[in-house]
Parts: sequence; structure tokens; C-alpha cells
Amino acid sequence: MPAKTETTIMLVDDDKITNFVNERYIKKYDPNIKVSSFMIAREALHALINEEKPDVIFLDINMPEMDGWEFLNECTILKISSKVFMLSSSIDTSDIDRAKQYALVSDFISKPLSVEKLQTALAN
Repeated sequence: MPAKTETTIMLVDDDKITNFVNERYIKKYDPNIKVSSFMIAREALHALINEEKPDVIFLDINMPEMDGWEFLNECTILKISSKVFMLSSSIDTSDIDRAKQYALVSDFISKPLSVEKLQTALAN
């Protein structure tokens, strides 16, 4: 079942190709979902503060300047209410355990994103 048409998703990953592919999966799942993507976490945070209120954020961990953990810390301070899914190539159990310590984080998803993983995330 496709997501509601008003669903908005933010992608935060420093890899342009990953963001492109993830946006394609999202649009394949439901072309009405509004997607914004950011390669710089600080720019995504600025958008959250000033304009964007996405329903879901897919967040990478390892990024330059501001990593996913720093982004989560700022979101917690700012009381951002979006559901966050860590989307990472990390298989380190300490990363998974650390993600569980954040109330904002709904789940830890291993890259790559797929239509099936997206469907599961949006169903939560």
C-alpha cells in the first residue's frame, strides 16, 4: 500500500549517488512523496530549523564536518519530531546499539535502501 500523498522524506547522506538511488526507490514506491536530499548534514539541519518538517529522515552515520551522531544530538536539542532511520553501511553492533539510545531513531537500516525496506520503514 503506497504512503499517504502528504508524506515527506529527507535524505541526509554525503554520497550523491546514494541520495539519487534512494530518491528513485522512494519515487518508485510512491511518486507523490516529497523528497529532499542533502549531502551536508549541517545544511539539512538548517533546513529543519527554517523550513522543512519531514515525516521521515534517512540519515547516514559517516559524513564529513557533521556526522550522523552530531546531527542526532542537534535534532534532540531542537526537539525535531521527525522519525529518523539510520541508513548506514556500518555493520558495527556498537553503532546499532548507539542508535537505539536516541528516542528519535526508529530503526537502523543497512544500506542499500530498497523498496521493501522503505515500505517497512513507512509502515511503522
